[in-house]
Amino acid sequence: MKRFLTFLMGSILFLTFVYTTNVKANTYFSLQYTSNAYYLQNNQSIPINGVQDTTIPYGTTIQINYGITNNSGTVPSHITIVEKEGLTYLPYYNGVLKVNGRNVSEQEYTNFITNGNPVTLSNETTNIQIHMMSTGSYTNKITTDLKVYSDTVTSGAKSSTTEHAFYYNFGFQERCTIQFYDDTNFIQSLELYSGNSFQIPNVSKDGHHFIGFNTKKDGSGEYLQTAIATTSNTYYAIYEINTYQIRYFINDELYAQQTVEHGNNATEVRVEMKEFLKWDKDLSNVVKDIDTYAIFSNDKKADKAISDYKISFSKKDLKTTNGIQKEYNYQIFYEDENVVNQEIISDYEVREVEKVSPIRVILFVSAVIIFIVLFIFKKVKK
Repeated sequence: MKRFLTFLMGSILFLTFVYTTNVKANTYFSLQYTSNAYYLQNNQSIPINGVQDTTIPYGTTIQINYGITNNSGTVPSHITIVEKEGLTYLPYYNGVLKVNGRNVSEQEYTNFITNGNPVTLSNETTNIQIHMMSTGSYTNKITTDLKVYSDTVTSGAKSSTTEHAFYYNFGFQERCTIQFYDDTNFIQSLELYSGNSFQIPNVSKDGHHFIGFNTKKDGSGEYLQTAIATTSNTYYAIYEINTYQIRYFINDELYAQQTVEHGNNATEVRVEMKEFLKWDKDLSNVVKDIDTYAIFSNDKKADKAISDYKISFSKKDLKTTNGIQKEYNYQIFYEDENVVNQEIISDYEVREVEKVSPIRVILFVSAVIIFIVLFIFKKVKK
């Protein structure tokens, strides 16, 4: 009897071991899914069920609920939620994803939307709720994939992927790629949805001022008007060189003015006055507006401003020197009607010209008139 009881107990232990081993060896998936979707508007959850007359605008928060049951028992698994058509992930916030009513951590959320987050499935339903953003759909459909994977499955497939689709009238939003260049230098590339705003890059170029971003390198295209994505485009920074005003003064009176581009030298402005020496400022490599004043010989200012002179040019003056005839062109300066000075333009040699007094001219003319009158009077008297 004792031997029989010992044999019976051993048999029971052996069968228990074999049964347990066989259960482990036959771990498999027997998955069952449920899903539904809502769009959130004005603090309300509105079911997404069939195509409607109303439109869900892009940018609307969509709530998707999944229920997963493994009818074969407990299986440690990893679950990934994949965005497909008409949806995109939202940035993490508390409540963006829940598992059995629990808010997941940011790391768990990252796992769920990338490589899978650990979830133990069993014959009790696991409920997952996620918020995503609508980006619109040409087919009036939004879809996600739910991927389930387990290393512990020993019979059948280790993974299962199911598509979950929901129909409604979804306002479509185009996905845009926007790139920025500064000359030939790449700045950045943005992946956005139509209607999304973005930050315009800050750019600069020495000696230039920024005009804007243009669709053509030479600025002949369209300029970026608003920082809101509408379509894919490449933009190039367009600059215009800075220009500066150079003002020339004689005796505090504006004599001339010119515009000079950044880094260039100002064009020489000549003053046809024998007392003039130079301008008081360095006018090379101009990088700002400059007022410059004429400097005259003996540190004196000119007797009169150049605007007080009437300028005339004689056409020709022939002279013979050592048997060679030369032609000279003169620049003659007048004050009122009196000659002030005369300069040879060709080599700037100066010769003084006698001033002609207005009184002397009047006396000379009067004498001529008197002479004529007397002459006529004598003829008549005879």
